[in-house]
Amino acid sequence: MKDFTQYEQSLELKELGFDEPCFGYYDIKDNNLQLFSDNLQDASCNSDLKYDDFKHCTAPLYQQAFRFFRENHDLRIWIESNYGVLKFEYVIATTNPNFINKQFNDFSGYNTYEEAELACLIKLIEIVKTK
Repeated sequence: MKDFTQYEQSLELKELGFDEPCFGYYDIKDNNLQLFSDNLQDASCNSDLKYDDFKHCTAPLYQQAFRFFRENHDLRIWIESNYGVLKFEYVIATTNPNFINKQFNDFSGYNTYEEAELACLIKLIEIVKTK
């Protein structure tokens, strides 16, 4: 399910305050992505989870995670192919005065769009954690 953020990033998003309705959650017993059902009493946000264990978390879609960073931290991203080489790169930009750097570029050349998307999300989390 490549549209959902991975467990590690979902847990870090929860720690950063992400609490939006989601279609799924991570069940840490078998470390699998689960879609919401009756066993979580139709919970959809991190704050709705009925488990005391902090390792349970919702599984946002990548678009939800990127919206969270845009709306809460003024961090805007774009991912693009690097001009015919068939590799992908990302750029993160901000006008937020709390950040010393206003642009973060990664021109590493990822093999797939999804690899660049994951790398971008990891960088966004790092930027906010070290702010």
